[in-house]
Amino acid sequence: KEIKSMGHMYTVPKKFRARKYFEPVLFRLSEMVGERLRKKQLMGKTIFFYVRFSSGGGFGKSKRTSDFIWDGREIFIYCLSMIKDFNVKFEKFAAISVTLASLRPISKQRSLFGDVERNKDILEAFDKINKKYGRFTICRAKMSSAKDVFRDSIGFGRIKEL
Repeated sequence: KEIKSMGHMYTVPKKFRARKYFEPVLFRLSEMVGERLRKKQLMGKTIFFYVRFSSGGGFGKSKRTSDFIWDGREIFIYCLSMIKDFNVKFEKFAAISVTLASLRPISKQRSLFGDVERNKDILEAFDKINKKYGRFTICRAKMSSAKDVFRDSIGFGRIKEL
């Protein structure tokens, strides 16, 4: 069966709902989506992002990227740009959702300057080390403060490819 989108949502424990945890949590969710995309050899072009505020209500937006992407860092940057583009202000958040859609198999075409291949090699090294030694054994510094926020749990029956 064809996978049309891939995403993650996380409801943050109350003690971690402060603004200072927002970007690390968003980065980790973005990296989780990127990791799953690479595992399935997929890349996507449309990002859906939603944040639910503790005070009620929320903010959701989608954005079509200029190129197909599979890197969690790029997904994170697009999500941040959506918040900045719409000047969203909030102090506390309850949940974040990140999804990448318009999926297709990763292209075998080489880039003109080799930058895509270098990035792909780095991501493959990340994935290989993390597969061997445990998820997020190595990660980008931006998300290191999110490690205490996340509990290792999976919603029963939610992830189709597992």
